[in-house]
Amino acid sequence: MTSNIKLNSSLLAFFICINFSFAQEWNLVWEDNFESQGAINSENWFHQTLLPNGYSWYNSELQHYTNRIENSYVEDGLLKIVAIKEPFTDQGHTKSYTSARLNSKFSFKYCKIEIRAKLPYGQGTWPAIWTLGKDIIEPGGYWTESGFGTSAWPACGEIDIMEHWGSNQNFVQSATHTPSSYGGTINHGGQWISTASSQHHTYGLEWTEEKLVFSVDDVVHYTYNPPIKNSNTWPFDAEQYLILNIAISPDISPNFVQSALEIDYVRVYQTADQNTGGSSDISGCTDPNAVNYNSNASIQAVDQYGNMLCTYTACNQVPSQGCMYTNAFAPWHEFFNASDCSNYGGTPCDGGAAIGIGCIDINATNYNIDASIQAEDQYGNLVCTYASCNQVPSEGCMYIDAFAPWNQYFNAADCSNYGGTPCEGEPEVIEGCMDVTALNYTANATIEDNTCEYPCEVNWNIIVTDQNHSIFIDGPWININGNPLAEGSIIGVFYQNEDGILGCAGYTTIAEGIAQISVMGDDTTTEGIDGLIAGQQFTYRIWDASSCEEYGAVLTYLNGPETYTSNGISFVNSVTGTAFGANAQTIELPEGWFIFSSHMIPENVDIASVLSPILENIIIAKDYLGLAYLPEWNFNGIGDMKVGEGYQIKMNVAADLTIVGVQILPEESTIEFIAGWSILGYLRAEAAPVNLVLASLVADGNLIIVKNSNGLAYLPQWDFNGIGTMNPGEGYQIKTNISGIFEYLANHLSY
Repeated sequence: MTSNIKLNSSLLAFFICINFSFAQEWNLVWEDNFESQGAINSENWFHQTLLPNGYSWYNSELQHYTNRIENSYVEDGLLKIVAIKEPFTDQGHTKSYTSARLNSKFSFKYCKIEIRAKLPYGQGTWPAIWTLGKDIIEPGGYWTESGFGTSAWPACGEIDIMEHWGSNQNFVQSATHTPSSYGGTINHGGQWISTASSQHHTYGLEWTEEKLVFSVDDVVHYTYNPPIKNSNTWPFDAEQYLILNIAISPDISPNFVQSALEIDYVRVYQTADQNTGGSSDISGCTDPNAVNYNSNASIQAVDQYGNMLCTYTACNQVPSQGCMYTNAFAPWHEFFNASDCSNYGGTPCDGGAAIGIGCIDINATNYNIDASIQAEDQYGNLVCTYASCNQVPSEGCMYIDAFAPWNQYFNAADCSNYGGTPCEGEPEVIEGCMDVTALNYTANATIEDNTCEYPCEVNWNIIVTDQNHSIFIDGPWININGNPLAEGSIIGVFYQNEDGILGCAGYTTIAEGIAQISVMGDDTTTEGIDGLIAGQQFTYRIWDASSCEEYGAVLTYLNGPETYTSNGISFVNSVTGTAFGANAQTIELPEGWFIFSSHMIPENVDIASVLSPILENIIIAKDYLGLAYLPEWNFNGIGDMKVGEGYQIKMNVAADLTIVGVQILPEESTIEFIAGWSILGYLRAEAAPVNLVLASLVADGNLIIVKNSNGLAYLPQWDFNGIGTMNPGEGYQIKTNISGIFEYLANHLSY
């Protein structure tokens, strides 16, 4: 991770720093085995939560770091740093994710570090175990706030013991950042750990005066040993401290909910002659009149500007005339007076009249007509806000609540890194989602393009009626990709109402053990259809919590009816996701005789109901036994259509027959046929060669002949195929030697 550019980290690291030589004996000088329960040990760790630039963290990261127990706690011997997707407002800014960033209160030089950790999972997660120089200037950091900040990043040096990006799952990297190479540093190496997020591994560093050696489970993957060691290449001759965190990068998956970095232990070893860490001096506010007085502090804490880190409620508590800030105090001196104090947002405490400060730019949205002095924040940025780059006073960086002109140390790239909008040349128009609660919130957008995407939610409303059918499910729950369904996924039973709109009759959330769906039946006392009717096939849908998509489902019944029955009970022992089938099939029926079949199960399987849309065009329909349906005489000798059977039909004019219902899963439908002649229905959605489809019957020596509506034949004994392919909507006369059963392949498989 890059300091002042890097935020989050997760992993196990064994810190070992030492002046290395053969036969050296390592002595444990600092450790945390996380043996308590609940809050972390505040004697060892500090929560770093302050946004370092006042608006965001580095690298366009999306999280707030908090000191809440939800984001960092100890449980069952493990430290857990948890990144959570949730809107959270802090320091005047709302962000969509929370996490934790811990600073060690122990610093060290030349050592061996070991950290045993299991990493979080998910695209966009960025856990890290790393160190920064104790002398870094970073607002809100423990050692900066304790008065040690004298060097900027990367001059302070950064050592990344372990970094992991969820977009490159199971690859862990180590790196260094120095003035000679930082940010996209060339000094890095790593290795693949196939169980990085499912098992604990020991991440190690050995730091000597000559080199840094990085390893996982004692397998070395990178050594940093520059041939020339100076302040540009080797700032690692001073104390560093440890950081543990998880950052959230802009490519976070919209399906991310939460994940944790779990750490078993942190250990730092040194040799007797290299024990440099662990000063017992405590830094804090030493003024008893301050709100944050620390009676244990022996060193007055100061910030990077030399201000005392003591807070006061009023000027009558401050130790001298000076500037009272929200979290610090600065006495007057020859280069700093009341006017400067007001410019920096402080309150002058010298008995003088209040000075009006604020935004004095009339083009700003927060223009203060009463202000005589331009307000600036602690970074020297103008505390003026603008609607767009068209209103800013000069080229520079437009933040949500401030503006910073360009200077030789600050340019457009820096502006973007800190979450601002560069304003240079012609004002840039950036379209995007401007709702911070949206999944695709665009921080630098200037125009709302109405593309905001929000967390998916299932919206299956159920009408409770006076009757129901209980379905009990106990068995594996498999998604459409063949993997276990994600926790929180839902399965429901559906019906079509009188307007053809799909309604949910009942659903349940996946669970360990037995889950129950109470399927509502139609209430006959109401006009509309609000549930299933007796004998109606169950139609299932799955809502997958991991992908926010809906798809079909196939259930294996162990016992009980597979159709709706009032007060019925059915038992299911497996649920498997499948792609939605079509909800209708259109069959072209020519004038004259034709053999048809369907791969749909209509809601009403009575053949008279199925053929009712083309009733006036039908002369006769027959099944393979010769039983007939004669609409002119209102005679139905066939009754219900059967899955897997075909029917002869004679039309007085060509017409299209559309059958609405549930698509049959051919692999789940066993067709029984008799010896001699029968009519085979075709259940697949795509055509396939007849010789391949019926190859199993040929192999058994059972198939004699197949004929289509035109009398074209397939004669396996003669290896003659006059039919070609079997087609959806058509039926086929077959003659077999003996009775038997037959099944088609699934639609997604090929013959």
